[in-house]
Amino acid sequence: MILAIELLKEGGGEGSMALSVDNQAAIRATKAFISKPGHYLMDKFHDDLRKLVPAHDERKLTIRWSPGHHGIPGNEAADEQAKMAARGDSSAPNELPKSLLTARTNAATTLPISKSALKQQFGRIIKEESSNIMKSSLRYKCLHEIDALAPSKHFAKLTEKLPRPHSSLLFQL
Repeated sequence: MILAIELLKEGGGEGSMALSVDNQAAIRATKAFISKPGHYLMDKFHDDLRKLVPAHDERKLTIRWSPGHHGIPGNEAADEQAKMAARGDSSAPNELPKSLLTARTNAATTLPISKSALKQQFGRIIKEESSNIMKSSLRYKCLHEIDALAPSKHFAKLTEKLPRPHSSLLFQL
């Protein structure tokens, strides 16, 4: 959506303008002018929109929902580019909207990292490390013969209400 505003600016942004978006959550977020955590991209969209269409301007921008993957030219390519961006693949700085570049160096702006995404990533890392520690344990071979899924949430759930010494004894059996 930020790129669309940039393209409208470059095209002159004359008269009525329409933007088709296949993400209903993003459309709803355009109506929230109150900045919230994680809304930095929507804040950027609103800033760019205010530059394109000032407050007392007669021009209008209509944002419409369009069903994704239904023969709309360019939608598949845009969807693929969005997926690449979500994986961390970034466009070359000369292909980014000007609002996403730093003024002095013309390099890509580093966007804030989502607290939720950091927590999820940290949880995955901890889970992987604990699994590796478990697999290197002397008891792992015996445990794995009894429960091939170990370490699992199932054991933790079964023993969560037991005192720690009791669950430790069960684990050592």
